[in-house]
Amino acid sequence: MKPGELLFRGELALRLGHPEYAAAAARQVLAELPGHVKAHGLLGQALLDRDFLEEAATEFRRVLELDPENVVARSALAKLGF
Repeated sequence: MKPGELLFRGELALRLGHPEYAAAAARQVLAELPGHVKAHGLLGQALLDRDFLEEAATEFRRVLELDPENVVARSALAKLGF
């Protein structure tokens, strides 16, 4: 499956309350494309939804390393207090 399709399914799973599937989809994309900003963001949100706060913060920091202007990642880190 193509990365875009995986991320679409992961985002849908997250919206439907299945963060574990969203995390798996993001990790699958990152295994092939470790610098994929959107995949790191999806993984961060999925981890946040599962209350893995430190791991989520790590992913959001990675997003900012790759895209310093990413407002979503900045906002998520601010809400987490990181």
